[in-house]
Amino acid sequence: MNFDLRPHHAARVLAFIFMIPVFWVLVVQGVTTTTEFDLRTGEYSSSSDLWTQIGKVVVFIFLGAACALGEKYLKANNTPWPLAVQEQLTKVGLGPAGPTQPQSE
Repeated sequence: MNFDLRPHHAARVLAFIFMIPVFWVLVVQGVTTTTEFDLRTGEYSSSSDLWTQIGKVVVFIFLGAACALGEKYLKANNTPWPLAVQEQLTKVGLGPAGPTQPQSE
């Protein structure tokens, strides 16, 4: 059974992989808000670590977005693999039986 792995499939998988740390930090670890109240003066202060959490994952956000945009571009242009990569993918069963040319629609 051969699977026709295309470059846009690889870009889509990379976009998903780069977004995993973003979801982990922002959803699983979450954002905490601390509120302090001074009983003597009646003043309160609040702080949040939202920007700290975003700062941890900003690189992954950009990489995921770049891969998602790359996926759209590769799919729109029906970009094929280079022939050397296509041959290796065919050997392991991830490519079509023969070399493929871009299809015109």
